[in-house]
Amino acid sequence: MRSGTVMFGKIPPLTVKSMWDPIPRLPLTQRAPPHISYYDYTKGDLKYTSWNGTAWEITAVDSVDNVGGKYTSLALDSTGAPHISYFDKTNGNLKYARMVTPLPPVLSYDIPLSAGWNMISVPVTGPVLTKPAGMMDTVYGYDPLGRTYAQVDLDALEPGVGYWVSATGGACTLTVNGSYMNCYEANLCSGWNMIGAVCGNTSFTSPPETVPAGSVQNSLYAYRPASGTYVSTATLTPGTGYWASATQNCLLNVSADACGCILM
Repeated sequence: MRSGTVMFGKIPPLTVKSMWDPIPRLPLTQRAPPHISYYDYTKGDLKYTSWNGTAWEITAVDSVDNVGGKYTSLALDSTGAPHISYFDKTNGNLKYARMVTPLPPVLSYDIPLSAGWNMISVPVTGPVLTKPAGMMDTVYGYDPLGRTYAQVDLDALEPGVGYWVSATGGACTLTVNGSYMNCYEANLCSGWNMIGAVCGNTSFTSPPETVPAGSVQNSLYAYRPASGTYVSTATLTPGTGYWASATQNCLLNVSADACGCILM
């Protein structure tokens, strides 16, 4: 076609004013925005576009000669970065392109602790924690198989897992340094599991991504030290731990709303 329009529900349509691949590649996950690879016939370029929340961002992937990239195939990796294979018609070659985006540097998170027990998680990989004076040395994790708590060393906390810590000296701040983490996969057992958050907020308003599908309930439970009660929530926020209920043993994918992880 000489022009084309692709509709995405509430997202404004994408209009291409030139001949493009009649079968553009469009991978989608539950939380990732639309991504498309296509051939711009007028300019002879292979292009890639994605929705950034307010507009379509278009990038020329290969504009050397006339690539003739009609047979493009697009996939997203666990960080949401695109990987594209395509046919270079001019040179008769099968080619591969990927987007290389540098990860943010080491991050520092301040996790506020209220007096008493707190449910926390470390939203980074390779966490290094600076314990405040008012926090107990003992940290507790939950074993969903034995349905019991076990002591965990402070320097052995793992990302994606929820823990109990106690601020016996009153309100204080636990500082966590580590590398950027926008998604993780966790093996959950049937019943209750303590899980953690990533570097960005994660919405559970739609069914969480699990294998098998539909294995985890939408509602999560966070602990409020001030009242000593649990509250239902549909959003994971960095630094907080949560109770999640699984109907069966499963693999859970947690990713920040700005990206998408793909379960293979």
